[in-house]
Amino acid sequence: MINIENYFSAPIGYVINPKHNSIKENLCKLVNETKEQVASGGKGWVSNQTYNTSDNQFDICKDKRFDVLNNWVRQQVEDYKRLIKQNLTIDDGTGWFNVYTKGDYQEQHQHIGSFISCVYFLKARQDGANLYFKPPYYDTHLDVPYVKHKAEEGKLVMFRSFIPHGVEKHNSDENRITLAYNFDEINTTHIR
Repeated sequence: MINIENYFSAPIGYVINPKHNSIKENLCKLVNETKEQVASGGKGWVSNQTYNTSDNQFDICKDKRFDVLNNWVRQQVEDYKRLIKQNLTIDDGTGWFNVYTKGDYQEQHQHIGSFISCVYFLKARQDGANLYFKPPYYDTHLDVPYVKHKAEEGKLVMFRSFIPHGVEKHNSDENRITLAYNFDEINTTHIR
């Protein structure tokens, strides 16, 4: 069941994959194999030391070996859309993965042009780097200046793509692996 937390007038949803343990080992192996064969994306980032397959380096949504997880993520996104009362059609999504080693981070950014974004914690220690969100506008009267989501294996966090987010510095010796997704609206008549 998806939990909805309303921050900054923007609902952030999260859900735990009950079948995470059955897919984790195989997907971690695929990530590590791909990392050896595909150059890292994100060259324009300040945090360009973090390995990722963004910038069309490798799209997990187009690789059938990720289908079990991708299909579950798409179903959760459909449920999230319904819960936040967004009756629109979205595409099949694009996706990439990120491998954080000790000292890696991801600066604050937004996924402008997409409608819903997600982060899935494939491999993470609870003392690993947190995912954080900040308000999409400046307001000195906010009770909550930012929100953190702890790294938790099997957790999928869903949010509107305009919400600024990032990853704190990873201080664990064990790698942190996340899969990220963007879903775009097919009918562009909706006002973002």
